[in-house]
Amino acid sequence: MVTDALHYSQRLKWRWAGHIARMVDDRWTLRLTSWPGPAGHRKVGRPYARWSDDIVKVAGINWMQIAKDRDRWSSLEEAFTLA
Repeated sequence: MVTDALHYSQRLKWRWAGHIARMVDDRWTLRLTSWPGPAGHRKVGRPYARWSDDIVKVAGINWMQIAKDRDRWSSLEEAFTLA
């Protein structure tokens, strides 16, 4: 039951990421997803995990370009949910 919930939440995250990447206008959701963060001082140590780090592990650094191809994006969904 827990693995089903985890699998389901991962699938929803993957689909939401694809939806964001395919946005055509200048919406806040798209802007914040590709925002590099505040410039200036950073804390010492390992950086915090970002929302897109899991997606980058499966689809690569250019995941927003890959997501625009729906067939290719859908084919990577199973690999993401099992990772």
